[in-house]
Amino acid sequence: MRLIFIFLLTSLFTGVKAQIVSRSIYDTDTLPHPLIDVSIKLNSDSFTTKNNIVVDITLTNKTEILQKVWFDQPKLSTGGPAYTWVKLINKTLGTSPLKYESSAILISQACSIDVVKTYLQPLKSGESISKKYALNKLAIFTSPDLEKGIYEMSIIYWNNRSNTVNFTIY
Repeated sequence: MRLIFIFLLTSLFTGVKAQIVSRSIYDTDTLPHPLIDVSIKLNSDSFTTKNNIVVDITLTNKTEILQKVWFDQPKLSTGGPAYTWVKLINKTLGTSPLKYESSAILISQACSIDVVKTYLQPLKSGESISKKYALNKLAIFTSPDLEKGIYEMSIIYWNNRSNTVNFTIY
């Protein structure tokens, strides 16, 4: 049985976050790499704490061919969709408040290709799927709350980057 192992590693020397995935995951006979338009919206543009921030993530098939996405299944303790990373910068300080761009760093699991295929959701041309997620569940932060300031955020699903949104913590 072929297994997919997902590991997220953080380099101690460069601070670069990398994803190592079994080679077979990119094989179109096993799992597709979807070409998807990713858009995000927030429940507000100003907050007092990160715990109030909800991110509405929408995946839309803008191609003419059927795309299969592994979005919100199975329900794991990662807090967000598979293969999703948060890019967040405090524009006031010029730094990121993230320790890890994905909360999946906290889990270790293996799934057979056949099991993963049961979670793939087909999106026909023009179709969308969306779901709301708490920001504090999508990524791992360096401190319990965000410092006051203006933030810029985007989401990456596979290699598909979302629009950028700004919000303020006051």
